[in-house]
Amino acid sequence: MSYWFKQDEIHAHTHVHGCPAFLPWHRELINRFEELIQEIASQGGSVQPPSPFVLRR
Repeated sequence: MSYWFKQDEIHAHTHVHGCPAFLPWHRELINRFEELIQEIASQGGSVQPPSPFVLRR
């Protein structure tokens, strides 16, 4: 399972959209996503996620 797929799974299966916890939850999700990108980039990796159409089932 790729990093990108796991992030998509977390986003797709969390039911906070439309509730008061959404903004803090989404901020944390974005912060973790940014850390992942920085980690990959620091190792000389390419940071290009696949198309969203590929991730969705």
